[in-house]
Amino acid sequence: MEQIMGEKLLIDYARDRLLVTDRQTGATRPAELFIALLAGSGYTYVEASENQQKASFLNSVRRSLEFTRGVPKLIVTDNLRSAVTHAHRYEPELNKDFKAFALHYGTTVLATRARKPKDKALVENAVRLV
Repeated sequence: MEQIMGEKLLIDYARDRLLVTDRQTGATRPAELFIALLAGSGYTYVEASENQQKASFLNSVRRSLEFTRGVPKLIVTDNLRSAVTHAHRYEPELNKDFKAFALHYGTTVLATRARKPKDKALVENAVRLV
């Protein structure tokens, strides 16, 4: 399927956590790996974030928009709890903060169908690569 440049930002978290080491103290802590990919170009943003909770998630999405220097027409996410209040195969319900985020940035959010990784295969491949 042909992708239009800049139309979609596909976002996901890697399944496995990373260990991040504090350079000063040497202490390690687990971190989530957030990945955002612009469909059409494959331009990819990756960051380690503290967790997948709503505040961390929204900040990761915001930083990915800053990195790409633009806002796509559509942000595509899976049914993670930070994005979706009620998962449903065809009509998942976004949480109010993510809806407000999308409204503020003038974009639309689409949650993929549950257990359908092909709906955002490009970012799934990027997750495996990273």
